[in-house]
Amino acid sequence: GGGEGPRAAEEDRPLRVYVYDEAEVAGLWKLLQSQLYCSRGQWGTDVLFHDFFVTSPYLTRDPAEADFFFVPGYAICVLEGNIYTLDEVDAVYKEVVQALPYFNASGGRDHVFVFGSGMAHSVFQSWKEYIPHSIVLTPETELFNDFAWVAEPPFHTWRDIVIPGSLDLSEVIGLIS
Repeated sequence: GGGEGPRAAEEDRPLRVYVYDEAEVAGLWKLLQSQLYCSRGQWGTDVLFHDFFVTSPYLTRDPAEADFFFVPGYAICVLEGNIYTLDEVDAVYKEVVQALPYFNASGGRDHVFVFGSGMAHSVFQSWKEYIPHSIVLTPETELFNDFAWVAEPPFHTWRDIVIPGSLDLSEVIGLIS
C-alpha cells in the first residue's frame, strides 16, 4: 500500500465484508434461530464469526464496496438442537443460496460460510452443487463424520480456511488445570 498513482487509494483501502441479514435473504432467519443457545461450545463458532463480522471495522453496508460476502448460519446447532433434520437443513441452505442477491456475480467465490462442526461442509449435504467455489471457515480439515456418502474430506486448502473451534471459558480452564 501507500504507492502513488490511480491504484494507491484502492491499495490502502481495508478489506470490506458485507454480511447478509434476515430481512434481505428469504429463509435466512431459519438458520439464525436460537442464537443464545447456539453460542456455546464448538457450535458457538458459527455464532462467534457472525457476531465478529457484524461488529467488525471491516463491515460494509454497501455491497458494491464488498470484497467478501458473509452468509451467517448456525447449521449444526439447528440440526443438533432438533429444530431441523439434516434434510431440512439442506433444503434451507438451498433456499438461502438461491436467494443471495450477490452470489451469482462471482459464482460464489467471494462468499464465505462457516461450518464449525465435525461435519464441516457436509451439514449442508448439497454444498458441492450449490457452493462448490465458496470459501468455508471450518475447524475440520480431515474426514470426520458418520455418513457413508461422504468419502473424502470437503476441506480444500485452495478454497477454505481452517479456524480454531470455539471453547467456552470453563473448557479452557479445565484444559489448563
